[in-house]
Amino acid sequence: MTHAYLLALPAAALLFLTACSETVSEPDDVLSTSDGLEEAYTPSSETQIPTNTIGGDGSSITLNTLTGADLAHVDRGELFCTFISNTDQTLVVASGDADSDAPAKGVIKVGDYVEPLQNTSGKGFGAMYENAKFVGQGKTVTIVVIGDTQDNQSSKRKASLTYQRADGAERQFEGLWSCGA
Repeated sequence: MTHAYLLALPAAALLFLTACSETVSEPDDVLSTSDGLEEAYTPSSETQIPTNTIGGDGSSITLNTLTGADLAHVDRGELFCTFISNTDQTLVVASGDADSDAPAKGVIKVGDYVEPLQNTSGKGFGAMYENAKFVGQGKTVTIVVIGDTQDNQSSKRKASLTYQRADGAERQFEGLWSCGA
């Protein structure tokens, strides 16, 4: 080997190591908090509704919008009701049969999990049209209609949804309760 080749080897190794090393820089997805600390922000494919959970063990109640794939879990009744939040997210979809003693059934998405709901009073669609109370494992979902229809062509009415967890945590959402075919 020539003397020039031996001298070029360390320079080539240094150049190779520099090219393969990671550049450390501040991430673009950092949020600053009010106390000056920074938190990493992980964007989600589904928009989450901000948390305003009251009580319980301190963990937040996060309801996510139901997708088309999530609706495969809904029992197909004759008529449907949906709760759409003021942020345009479909939080509950339920269905029931008219003139039936079978309870209406629905779904809600808590975090990333689609969870089944069942109306507590039975009586199919009629039991959930005005106000509805659904139960599921460790949860109660109550929908109370607080307004008249938005227009004469639909049954969209202002309503509130209250999600209650078995540990006493509770969160309320405002939106529209829409029922029909």
